[in-house]
Amino acid sequence: MVCVLLSVGCKPATLAASPARIVEEDPALPGLGPGSPVLAAKLRAALLAKGAAYRPRTRHLNADGSPKYTNRLILESSPYLLQHAHNPVNWYPWGDEAFARAKREGKPIFLSVGYSTCHWCHVMEVESFEDEEIARYLNEHYVAIKVDREERPDIDAVYMSAVESLTGRYVSQRSRPRHDRAAVADRLIGYYGVTPTGNFDGRNILYVPRPDEKERDALSDARAKLYAARARRIPPARDDKILAGWNGLMISALALGGRVLGDPRYTTAAERAADFVLGTMRTGGLLARSFEDRHAGPPAFLEDYAFLAAGLFDLYEASFDPRWLRDALALCAETETLFADPATGGWFATGSKHEKLLAREKPSTDGAIPSGTSVAILNALRAATFTGDDHWRAIADRAFGALREPLARHPLGLTEALLALDFRTDLVREVAVIWPKRAGPAAAAPLLAILRRTFLPNQVLAGSPDGEDLGALAGLAPFVAEKRALGGRSTAYVCERGRCELPTADPSVLARQLARVRGY
Repeated sequence: MVCVLLSVGCKPATLAASPARIVEEDPALPGLGPGSPVLAAKLRAALLAKGAAYRPRTRHLNADGSPKYTNRLILESSPYLLQHAHNPVNWYPWGDEAFARAKREGKPIFLSVGYSTCHWCHVMEVESFEDEEIARYLNEHYVAIKVDREERPDIDAVYMSAVESLTGRYVSQRSRPRHDRAAVADRLIGYYGVTPTGNFDGRNILYVPRPDEKERDALSDARAKLYAARARRIPPARDDKILAGWNGLMISALALGGRVLGDPRYTTAAERAADFVLGTMRTGGLLARSFEDRHAGPPAFLEDYAFLAAGLFDLYEASFDPRWLRDALALCAETETLFADPATGGWFATGSKHEKLLAREKPSTDGAIPSGTSVAILNALRAATFTGDDHWRAIADRAFGALREPLARHPLGLTEALLALDFRTDLVREVAVIWPKRAGPAAAAPLLAILRRTFLPNQVLAGSPDGEDLGALAGLAPFVAEKRALGGRSTAYVCERGRCELPTADPSVLARQLARVRGY
């Protein structure tokens, strides 16, 4: 979590606004008087619309269980912002209204950026934002803004960079969920990795360090008792908004799992997710960052476009449905249009349609998830290999140039970019599997089984029935042109930059061709 004080850079004004202005703008919160009846009615209507099952997340409750305080965040769809809708703090969402008020009243901005699963965000909420005296001070002296980092990573990046540059320190955002030690047998303690000195920051977090299905089954009764005990605790709030980029990561995982394991359930799940994101999470033709409560959120960022394009490349290679390849290439083109830095190469985190902030960040670090930059480079290289268009390779090379300094200084901070660099410097294989016209991919199962169990990090994979469908696919991936199912049998082609091994219908021959390794 990061909290920042901002000056809006305007001429000072009297700190006390006129009573009429306060009545017009404020909810009934500490330090703000009775509040505006018009706003109160609006907030009350939003609260009632949540339904009878809604439980306000606050310790400030009336005798009937209703919340004592409600602020503007009740009007938002973000689950994280809604968690703070009953703080006594006069929270605003990010937007012109808050900044206009700060300018008009000459007050600094108190900016708090967090997310639902952030432990320290919840600690600060309990210790500060739920405290009525602290809330009173904030309400009287600041204009307070709450931001969901997962919806607006651009705001987080700009102000986190500012904090780091001013203090020389990184502001920790670790999550430290706490679990009580269960009085169970040594076997259960061992299964969950509990130690006398703790397994995380001096505490024990229950997890399974060495998965063992037999041990899991043997401990089923003990696990059921442990789960029942844990179910009595108040569960953490659930943030159920849908993020385009994270769906892209999941699509990649499901597609790869479906292809490698030969399990169509995973591929089908990936297709459902891709259909939803492409069909529902678009506004005005542009991809949206998030979707919550039947509404699309702000415009998508670089990582959303990059992760989703990567997922669609993977989904094409798992399903051989050419629409996914077509959509992946289209997203690559949109990425270049919206985010490219024509001056130095690479891409900005925010697009040309985004709100203009103090700075336009260019991601240059891979963390718990890869950066949009690193994934976009690999997407460009995959696009170059599928299409044969060196324009994409040039885009990737310019992006590598923009990363030259961070790659040289801390390469382990750019592990995904190193994978892209490995792809760029290798002889990438173009593998095509063609099956007879009226057959399905099942006809090529023996050849596809070889591909499933062969680790080929630097390759692109295409598949199609012979005939008209193959001709259409060649418009997207020219390397499949003129390839055929020879002798009416499914046939595999292993090529590098257009130079191909002898086509084969024999799985053992294909295995030998794939096993050949050449130097870089």
